[in-house]
Amino acid sequence: RSTPAVSVRRVSVRDVDVLVIGAGVVGCTVAFELAAAGRRVRVCDPRPPGGGASFASAGVLAPYVEGHDSRPLRDVGRRSLAQYPAFVERVTAASGLPVAFRPIGTAEVATNAADIARLAPQHPTRPQDLF
Repeated sequence: RSTPAVSVRRVSVRDVDVLVIGAGVVGCTVAFELAAAGRRVRVCDPRPPGGGASFASAGVLAPYVEGHDSRPLRDVGRRSLAQYPAFVERVTAASGLPVAFRPIGTAEVATNAADIARLAPQHPTRPQDLF
């Protein structure tokens, strides 16, 4: 992947309402929503956009394979996943650029009895919980 040009400039605190540290999926989303709400926002990150944790995790929302031991984390993940298509539409409309988004699901495979014991209680029993 190519590295985009990075501009470095001083920004006065009078020029911004909110400074977002980190240009990953979360930082850029926060900046987008704040700007849409009328705030003057700047994003700072020494790496290119998406070059940190977002690159490592590929920007995946996978509430059924993450946070097995945390029902609140799984619930937040499910709500985030449900809201994401509308967010993608807003970003696409605002930017005029396509956003790479494919809701194809995730799978976690049990390969032994210990995996089955760990995964079975987390398995959704209703088809609508799978999506």
